[in-house]
Amino acid sequence: MAGLELLFNCVSNSLTCSQDALICFVHWEIVKGGYKCLGIGDEPKDGEKKSELLPPGWNESKDLYALRYRSNDDKSNLLEYVDEANLQTFESVFKNTDELITKGASRKDREEDRK
Repeated sequence: MAGLELLFNCVSNSLTCSQDALICFVHWEIVKGGYKCLGIGDEPKDGEKKSELLPPGWNESKDLYALRYRSNDDKSNLLEYVDEANLQTFESVFKNTDELITKGASRKDREEDRK
């Protein structure tokens, strides 16, 4: 799991609940899938740069996590919204990361086909 330990070490001091750890893992999966994070919220801000790191303030709200991503080839954007209600439903979270990766890849392929 290259990169997960490094990411965890970068954010470990800011983790305040189990939801933060889950978002950290989902972020890592998205970055592994060929995206970089632009920032928090659903609106772009001046001076944003693509990064593998979680942006400052990524876990300030425990009610709603909102992170924006752009593909490494700049062809597609991804907005990750996770609210508290969904985080509390742990049985609906993918247990099989291979299946999650496959679903993400097929979704990315469909987006590219639409262009």
